[in-house]
Amino acid sequence: MSSSKVTVGVPGVQVESNLQSIKESLESRPGDDIGKQIDTIYDNATGFLEHALDEIRSGENGDRYRIVVFVDDLDRCTPQNGLDVLESIKGLFDINGLIYVLGMNPDTIDSLIEEKYKSRKKTVTGLDYMKKIVQLPFHIPAWSENDIHTLVNDTITRELKGADELQRIFGDAFSIVIQAIEPNPRETKRFINSMALSQAIFDYLPLEELMIVHALRFRQEWNPFLEFITDGSTKKVFFEKYDMLIQYRTDSRVSIEYMAKGLENVFRNKIEISDFEKQPSFTDVNQGAFGLYYNSAKAILQLWPDIEDKYPGFLLFRNPLSKFLLTNYHDQLIKDKLAQINNLEVFRRASGTTSYPPA
Repeated sequence: MSSSKVTVGVPGVQVESNLQSIKESLESRPGDDIGKQIDTIYDNATGFLEHALDEIRSGENGDRYRIVVFVDDLDRCTPQNGLDVLESIKGLFDINGLIYVLGMNPDTIDSLIEEKYKSRKKTVTGLDYMKKIVQLPFHIPAWSENDIHTLVNDTITRELKGADELQRIFGDAFSIVIQAIEPNPRETKRFINSMALSQAIFDYLPLEELMIVHALRFRQEWNPFLEFITDGSTKKVFFEKYDMLIQYRTDSRVSIEYMAKGLENVFRNKIEISDFEKQPSFTDVNQGAFGLYYNSAKAILQLWPDIEDKYPGFLLFRNPLSKFLLTNYHDQLIKDKLAQINNLEVFRRASGTTSYPPA
């Protein structure tokens, strides 16, 4: 009985009982079998709930009253505990007026069920199991980009009241926030609050630059890139070559997707550049722009050979990180802010004080 206090209330009536006190009182009564038969309380839980609900619902309009039990984050329990909760709920199904609301990731539950019943000849899927428990499923819709925009805007307005400069920076760098967070309310608030705390502690650092670094630091999978460009000389060369990639994307008359497959083969050393240039499609391309692009991409690969392994599609602008850089490069935030920071390590450490350590 780790949780021992129970409160039952309906309009006008509220009863609170400390179960631990009752248990101790019963056990302290010498010679009384009730004190030694605590299991009886559990065994008769169903009958007690049915009787209590009958009393609550016996009055006028009583059938409107329900006991609703919310079980959230069930998928975060240990496998055995999660299944124990589900099995316990199954035993209380038939009580009129008792409703369970389960919050969980169905994929996780599916794996738990399959693990438990894997010894059976016929596979029991999580879906089969849950269909016998859940009478009315409700799937929370996936977040759209508009949903994220609305949430970020509302959160900034609500959480940063009075912080006019920080609100302005968030507004100017809206795309950074949108791309840096995972699409859920918890991550949105975490980013905004951690950024606000960083700014309060390191108020001598320029806000826009701090926010860009914070975005790269906040996304765990982007941390290797932030570490890579922290060295001043490496950052300088990288952004010089990256600027040329941007020029190719802007100047070329042919979509970069048109050559994507061939370029990937070149970058992964499956074919030689001379063989690629002999392909019929290559003759239709603005060769001057392509040469600029290819030489820039080759220079970046020489600077960081693993970049395409860590961020597949980076050099073809098909990776979340490269899309983040590209979007904000056009908005001048990368070109004029991040690329110009003299001591990136200072910003990286400042952001790191309010972020989770790299995985």
